[in-house]
Amino acid sequence: MSDILARFERALDGFLSEEPMPTPERIREVIADHRILPFYSEIDDLSAEHLARTLEERHGVTMTVGSVLQNSDYEPWLDGARADIDPYYWQRYKSLLATRKGFSGHVVATLDEVTERTLGLLESPLKSGSWDRRGMVVGHVQSGKTANYTGLICKAADAGYRLIVVIAGIHNNLRNQTQGRIDEGFVGRDSSRLLSGGHDSRIGVG
Repeated sequence: MSDILARFERALDGFLSEEPMPTPERIREVIADHRILPFYSEIDDLSAEHLARTLEERHGVTMTVGSVLQNSDYEPWLDGARADIDPYYWQRYKSLLATRKGFSGHVVATLDEVTERTLGLLESPLKSGSWDRRGMVVGHVQSGKTANYTGLICKAADAGYRLIVVIAGIHNNLRNQTQGRIDEGFVGRDSSRLLSGGHDSRIGVG
């Protein structure tokens, strides 16, 4: 029964992630619509209501865009380049957040907006000649910084950046944790297994 509930929850997460801020009534409506399917018929009313409350908490999470400061002489480039960008890495990561990480549709949409704006404040990777563009992003503890910069890495790769360096601190446990998140959200393979000569294990977006 627990396996069925887990599959049911993942299916609902993926469905609800397409709807920004679904109401409690809408969540229960979606649950009822899915319970009529044969492979979910074993789920009883008590389990369905418990799941509804869990989904209310998860999909009721909000995220704000934040504020930005930039040089007045900066020349935007992303709008003109967007038509030629294939969002391959971003779409993989977006799908992972929505279907396996349980991010609400509102949070995924806001993360898309935030990372798009940050990418636009970088320099075009296709700009000729030498150039220097610097910036800093600041966020509170547990505010979604890792998801934010992983999304930005995906979009930067899509836009044409060929080398991306993540400096994750001086402590190995934090570096390992960050590497694991990058492996899951961007690389798609467990790098610890690759480095040790082990089996090529696909994870996350892989």
